[in-house]
Amino acid sequence: MPAEMLIRDINAVPATLLPVLAESHRFPLTFANVTNYIAVRSLDAPLIEYLAASPTLAVPPETDVTARITLAARLVSEDELDVAARVTLAGQLVDTVPASRSMGDEADLVTALMNAGLLDDSASTFQALATAHAQEAFVVESQTAPDWIVSSNASATFVASLLRNPDVSPRVKTLLADAIPRNAAWGSTDVLEALGAWAEVTREPLPAETLQLMQMSGASTSSKVAALSASVATVPGLVPQYVAQLGGAYAEVLQPANTYVDLPLVPDPTPFLELLKDSDTAVSSFNEVDGVMRVYRHRPRPNGD
Repeated sequence: MPAEMLIRDINAVPATLLPVLAESHRFPLTFANVTNYIAVRSLDAPLIEYLAASPTLAVPPETDVTARITLAARLVSEDELDVAARVTLAGQLVDTVPASRSMGDEADLVTALMNAGLLDDSASTFQALATAHAQEAFVVESQTAPDWIVSSNASATFVASLLRNPDVSPRVKTLLADAIPRNAAWGSTDVLEALGAWAEVTREPLPAETLQLMQMSGASTSSKVAALSASVATVPGLVPQYVAQLGGAYAEVLQPANTYVDLPLVPDPTPFLELLKDSDTAVSSFNEVDGVMRVYRHRPRPNGD
């Protein structure tokens, strides 16, 4: 629009004309104009559309910091503006945006703000976000989460969700796995089964105390098998005991017999079968046959031992 047609300062413009001016982009998007418009009309549809089309603010260096923060927080909380526009606008106003509960339903907003360096990467931001949806998005992007995640008073449901999220850093998951035995609330079946699923995918060994808790819990057999297979090196001397506790066909492999035992291929039992084969147990050999792991056992000794 030609410069001579712009209304440089809308402070004296009647409130009823402001939407028309916003629809036709008749005033420049300066800090003062946007602030005055919102004070008179609120952040209405015409202004939202204008900001979305031209997300560039002229902000004088001397603009009051508190006023900058207030406008940035207002723009960021406006879900009628697309995330990219909100992040762009906020970045022209402040170095960091105050975290708030209003971000709770927009994980993509939290992600974008973190990627732009506009959220303070700290435990206090994590707590301020308040909702699990936003907090999880924050943890995914956070570089400091390993420093405070264990002491964050997270619920068991949230911990299980972090363990299942492939984008959460391995360091965070390792710290959670180590802390589970010291936090009674985290010893739920949901958390332990999420831990087993993570161990199955990554082969990350669990701490001995966590593995013991897993084997004694009501978690599914498949979760226990996955955790044990990943953690054989952690507790080699306890593997026969833990296999016996699995019950069913798993326990049968420890009993000498002239017959074989078929185990599921998933989770992969190979790591603990290798240890059992090389130890003084009934397992003599094993191999994959027709979609199962077939385990052959030593014959019973004549004296019954």
